[in-house]
Amino acid sequence: FIAGILFPWTRLAVDRSLFVCISDPYVKVWLMNKDKRVEKKKTVVMKRCLNPVFNESFPFDVPAHVLRETTIVITVMDKDRLSRNDVIGKV
Repeated sequence: FIAGILFPWTRLAVDRSLFVCISDPYVKVWLMNKDKRVEKKKTVVMKRCLNPVFNESFPFDVPAHVLRETTIVITVMDKDRLSRNDVIGKV
């Protein structure tokens, strides 16, 4: 059994024109295997920030035999206190 560790690193600057008003952005990172969600990690929420820069890394343990079928989905979210969080962008 050989395991690998993935370290997705977020360093993302978001364009100010995407926001209508002050937002509370954060990033969710999903580890996917064959279109199934395996594990989720997320950044801290940058409160009232129009130009967030996320400088965080997320280790994922991935067995070598599933490494070829493994992908990462990165979603930028806007945290809302009174309603569902909004998706700003996704890669």
